[in-house]
Amino acid sequence: MRARASQGRLPHALPYQGSKRAIAGRILRHFPHDVGCLIEPFCGSAAVSVAAAARGFADRFWLNDVNAPLMNLWEDILERPVELGAEYEELWRSQQFDPREFFDQVRDEFNTTHEPRLLLYLLARIVKGSVRYSANGKFNQSPDNRRCGMRPVMMRDNSHPPRAVRDVREHVPARCGARPDLAGLGRI
Repeated sequence: MRARASQGRLPHALPYQGSKRAIAGRILRHFPHDVGCLIEPFCGSAAVSVAAAARGFADRFWLNDVNAPLMNLWEDILERPVELGAEYEELWRSQQFDPREFFDQVRDEFNTTHEPRLLLYLLARIVKGSVRYSANGKFNQSPDNRRCGMRPVMMRDNSHPPRAVRDVREHVPARCGARPDLAGLGRI
């Protein structure tokens, strides 16, 4: 088990409605401090796993969510954070002329490709990270027209910080919609 890390303000790799970031510490009070593998079945922003990593509560983490594009985004956050940050910055800078029109173009492209970098941009631009899909599976949330999303430097710092997300990155097999093989994980 790793030593406990500082419990100051933890990074928030992506904005996501329903994030447990504000209450993760209270949730973790009910966890044992020596979990072999923490399984977060509805991970969203993975706030519980990030907080548990910062506190050294688990040796391994299993992130899971039924939202396949979100899990692909998590794989990029964990495996290629520097490249993802650069891709986000390129998108963020490209919106400057007409943010609303650019958002609509990115949303249309995301609905065709499901590229993680596009989802990250959309999450940063929508109101309160409130993800909405239509009945036919198309991302249909509108942008928050009051702002243009998280500045690239902050996004980069949050998705590639020197603490808890790195701890999760080093110890997580991210999976989408798959039940973990609990027998292969040892003590849970």
